[in-house]
Amino acid sequence: PLSYEKNLIDKELRLVFAATGPRYVNASELGTHLYVRRVRNVYYEKGFAETLVREMVLHHAQVRSIWPRIHLTAQQNDNQLSSLYPAHTNHWWPLVEDAAASHVLHRKMRNMTTTLEKTEEWKYISIDATVKTCLKLKGQESYRAARQVREQAPFGDDIALRKLLTVRGRTGAVLLLQPLVSERAEHVTECMSLHFTATALGQVEYIATDAPSGKLFELAQGICPSLRCLCLDPVRLAIVYEYAQWNKKTRGSKTLRTVLNKTCQVDRTKDPQTWGSLFTGSDALPLTREEEAARSGILDGSMAELQAKSLLQALNPQEPFYTRVAFIRSIAAICALFPTEVQRKVTGANKEVFKVLWAACAPERLEWLWNNMRLRRAMSEVEETFLPSGTSSNEALHAEINSWLRSVNAMHRSTLALKLKFMHYRKLLAHHHATCFPLGRVTSEGVVLARALSKPLWSHRAWKNWCAEQDGGQRRKKAILPLHQQRQNEAALVREWVAKRPATRRRSVKRTPLNVRRQHTLRTGGLKTKQ
Repeated sequence: PLSYEKNLIDKELRLVFAATGPRYVNASELGTHLYVRRVRNVYYEKGFAETLVREMVLHHAQVRSIWPRIHLTAQQNDNQLSSLYPAHTNHWWPLVEDAAASHVLHRKMRNMTTTLEKTEEWKYISIDATVKTCLKLKGQESYRAARQVREQAPFGDDIALRKLLTVRGRTGAVLLLQPLVSERAEHVTECMSLHFTATALGQVEYIATDAPSGKLFELAQGICPSLRCLCLDPVRLAIVYEYAQWNKKTRGSKTLRTVLNKTCQVDRTKDPQTWGSLFTGSDALPLTREEEAARSGILDGSMAELQAKSLLQALNPQEPFYTRVAFIRSIAAICALFPTEVQRKVTGANKEVFKVLWAACAPERLEWLWNNMRLRRAMSEVEETFLPSGTSSNEALHAEINSWLRSVNAMHRSTLALKLKFMHYRKLLAHHHATCFPLGRVTSEGVVLARALSKPLWSHRAWKNWCAEQDGGQRRKKAILPLHQQRQNEAALVREWVAKRPATRRRSVKRTPLNVRRQHTLRTGGLKTKQ
């Protein structure tokens, strides 16, 4: 206890965040009876760290979303000091970063990754990237801006992060979430070599992507010695078709999806050579006269309506295509039956839909697409059970990530890195428990996560050892926060960049009972309120 003869006791007290809320403790108790971590000038106990990690995972790494939950816990425990919690995200992110840097969390991620390696999750991977997430990053201009404008930003065009790369495995596990400068083959392969182990890269045999090429195959084979082929995402063509229909599913797009789905079917009664050898980017088999004639029908829509209807009605969705000409004729039938839809222009590409469909029937594109049926026939039925259709699982993940970040208007690059770390942990944890500890009934991902997060992350011994790393005699060492330092540097660059711009009129904020300035004489943060 503190001596009653001392009045200046501020230096003898420490503010500690506990599971039940903030509290003041004697500084002499730290490291002897109380084991805490120090982040800047804030201390927190094991219970608070467990709550922080759990809420960050459940609330998609949204700091503003976890404030009410943490305050609720403090009020339920009759804590009168809950107002001492930080009131700005700048003070929360260092706490989150320190908890995320724990050896226990890293070891758990490594153990789940090792489990995936044992089940050959990397045998088939799908690669895709989304641009929407990186549009929110501060300090860089939009990729649509002029080159001179982009180069004047703090993060120029050569280092600006434009794409969020996602990699999913054979059973749908999220293997990688990493922002990149571009989706070029050299950047993708370099990212994979940096973040995947040699064991994982050695397992890769098939890669699904929406932009296969001989260059990508050559570079990927340099880091994945067992790589056999790339395959073209069949769903991408349907997505492009729907772009031109204002993102609506029309009769034509539904028919196209049915046709494209046949390229992901398997007929195990047929010999694997029915679909030919795996295509690796060279010596594509040229189109025959019959195939050229069918392809020309895509441009002019010359197929008779009755013939087009009978052809599409005769398609069996459960069987794959056995010949390329059957696929080309199906596309030509769609162009004949839905001329209004295929004559619309695709946003961005500024091409009519029928021209996009015509390009998809080029010899090389057809060979990349045919690899879907070839690799599925080469796999066993067990391996093919959870296999996604091309990069459709990546597209679903992109939509999920964008929904999590919908309320975020802008963020720093370091903040995105920390968010992606928790998002990756969330997806990997849910997949690990769903595959290794399946429940007796089908449940949502949230229920699986709730069960997985119910157990404590740190044991008492692990927490004690982690706190002991900060022992420095009379004063405890502060946690090393590289992302926090990076965030401060990024904020300084952005402030300097914004200051050079012409001043704009500040938008007025409507006064409400929640944001009106308080009139009192209390000292907040050591400063007296101005009257």
